[in-house]
Amino acid sequence: MFFSYNFFTIPPLMATSFLAAIFLAAAPVLSMEIAASNAVRLSSEHHSSSTSRMFSLSENINRITRSVKELYSSAFNSKIETGESNKVLGVKCENVGDCSAVEFATCDHGKCSCDTNHTISKEHMDKCLKGVKLGDDCLEDVQCQKGDSGSVCMAFKCVCSANHSEKKGKCFANPLLGSSCVENLDCRHIPFAECVDNVCACTDAMLPGKHSNVCLSVAIPGERSACEEDIQCTAQFGDKSRCIMGFCECDHSYHASSGKCIPDLKLGSQCSTPSDCVVSRHTEEGNIRDCLNNTCSCVAGYKSTNEENFCVKAGDGYQLHASLAWILCVFVVPYLF
Repeated sequence: MFFSYNFFTIPPLMATSFLAAIFLAAAPVLSMEIAASNAVRLSSEHHSSSTSRMFSLSENINRITRSVKELYSSAFNSKIETGESNKVLGVKCENVGDCSAVEFATCDHGKCSCDTNHTISKEHMDKCLKGVKLGDDCLEDVQCQKGDSGSVCMAFKCVCSANHSEKKGKCFANPLLGSSCVENLDCRHIPFAECVDNVCACTDAMLPGKHSNVCLSVAIPGERSACEEDIQCTAQFGDKSRCIMGFCECDHSYHASSGKCIPDLKLGSQCSTPSDCVVSRHTEEGNIRDCLNNTCSCVAGYKSTNEENFCVKAGDGYQLHASLAWILCVFVVPYLF
C-alpha cells in the first residue's frame, strides 16, 4: 500500500523540517561508510575528508530547504490568484462563483468586491455590510457613509457627524462664520450667530473668534476680566491689551483705567487725581503712588529712586547700612584685637 499526501497542504516550516530531518539522519550513516571504505588512510586524512563531505551535505540541506520554501510560496500565491485562499474580497476572479464564499460579493473588473448595495466592513475585511440611510440601524460607519459621507454610526443608528447637520434627510457640512447662508437656521450650530446679508455672522453684542468657529463676548471691565482670545480684550481695553492666561492684561508700562489701557505716568508727571498716577503691576506691586500738589509722587513711607522710575521704602537704605555695620562689628572687629 502506498501512502499519498498533498504536499501543498503541509505548512512550509513542517515540510522543511521533515526533509532536513531525513538528511540529518542519513548523515551519520554516510559518515560511517566513508570511514569504512577509507580505513587504510591516515586518521588526519579521514577526518578532513569526512568534514568536507559533512559540509557538502549541510549545503545540500540548505539548498533543498530554500527550494521547499520557494515551492510552497509559489503554490500559496497561486491559490490567492485563483481565489482559493481564505481571503476573497480584493482577490482576482473570473466570475461570480469565484467570490461566492462571501455573502453579497460579486466579481467586478476581475476582482471580488461587494455588490452595489453593500460595502466592505472595516472590522471584518472579508465581509460585506448593507448600506443604510439616516436613522436606520447600523453596525459600522461605512454602512452610513455608503449613502452619505457626512454620517456616522452612533449607538447603532446612522446620524450626522459632529461637524454636519441634517437637512431634508441629508447631512450637510456646518458653515463657518463668514460662510453663505439663506436663513438663521443655517447658522444655528454656531451659538450667538445669525444669517446677516446671506452670511453667517455673530450678533451685534458678540465677536467672531480668530482661532475657532465661535462667537465671543466682549471682556467685562474689571480688575480680572476673563477672556479666551485677544479680540475680547482689545474690544474693551484697546490695542494695548492682551489675553494672557485667561485674563485681560495691559501691555508693559500701561494700566487699566476707566475700562481702557492707558500709559503709566512717570514720577514727577502732572496729575489731577490719584488714579492718574497708578501704574501697571508689572512696574510696581501695590498702590504706592499718589497725586500730591498735582504731581505724581510716592506715598508716605516711600521715596523715589534717583536713577529709575520706582518707589521704594524710605528705610531700605538705612536698614542696609545698619545691617552692614552689624556684620562688621560681629565678624570683623573681634579679629582686629
